[in-house]
Amino acid sequence: MKLARYMSLDRYKDLLSSNTLFFSRYDTLGDMYEGSLGHVNPDELTKEFISLMTKSEHGNNYKSKIKEVLEKGEKTYYHTYLKEFTYANCWHQYIGESSFMWKMYAQEKGVMIITDLSSLKDCLGINENTYQTPDRFWNQYDQTLSNNHDISVSVGKIKYVSKEDAKKIIGTDRYFHKQKAYKEEKEWWILLQLRLKEDLRFDVLRRLDDIPYIRNDKEADKLTVDVWNEIKYHYTEHSVKLINKLPIYGVRCSVDINMLIKEVIVETHFDASVFPKVKLLNKKYGISADVKKSEIEHMPQDARLEIGRNIDGQFRILFVIDL
Repeated sequence: MKLARYMSLDRYKDLLSSNTLFFSRYDTLGDMYEGSLGHVNPDELTKEFISLMTKSEHGNNYKSKIKEVLEKGEKTYYHTYLKEFTYANCWHQYIGESSFMWKMYAQEKGVMIITDLSSLKDCLGINENTYQTPDRFWNQYDQTLSNNHDISVSVGKIKYVSKEDAKKIIGTDRYFHKQKAYKEEKEWWILLQLRLKEDLRFDVLRRLDDIPYIRNDKEADKLTVDVWNEIKYHYTEHSVKLINKLPIYGVRCSVDINMLIKEVIVETHFDASVFPKVKLLNKKYGISADVKKSEIEHMPQDARLEIGRNIDGQFRILFVIDL
């Protein structure tokens, strides 16, 4: 399957000179619902937690209910943490040129590169859900970060869903949905996540095992709040360490550019000089892919009618095309 990526000339230069693909931080992509927890209604979530904490429902078995509340809260909070360290590289299913995509991603002038799904995975070193060159990635930023984090990757087609349907989306799938308003984009994403190693996740059960018998509601409430604050502090501490080492807007992954780029299409209508510039860039960086001009016609050429006599006096009717 062919995939396309539209970009400005400057971004194309960056791709060739850096031999990296840029992965945007997930929370900067523009759709407020991307990666959401199923568009959780805050009021419904509050009621659910209050119900769990209602002491009359469980008698004196405080610890089991506290555990249930905090484990649910830990998963929710960890998702918030993880979303800050989830990065996406976006492509579009290629079925032909799209005027909409040129306007959205290249401002009607620039470059479109075409690849295929298999080559995209291979040039990034993706095998199943494994990123094959983690050391190369961490060395760009700080190799010590690899002691606490694993790199996972996922490749998938975006689903364009309603708010109601989004409520049913859980797990990693939550990162592969957008609002229906974006369906013309026909996107495929490569998703990279920097996950805390499993033994560094906050262990609610182990924390509660250290607590003796809970005697009353007051002690139960205090313990719940105290441990909840510990959960937040735990993930905030790890978050700060990563934020201080990584770029704000995204990260880069090394790629084999020649393996990636199968064809280059250049939009020339608004700036004809882009085409020779792309040809020179490809020659400079040894890109073997064909370079073609966009086939989209933005504006027909106007014909002007002229009626008159030429020098020898003969009558002529001419159609003149103004260039």
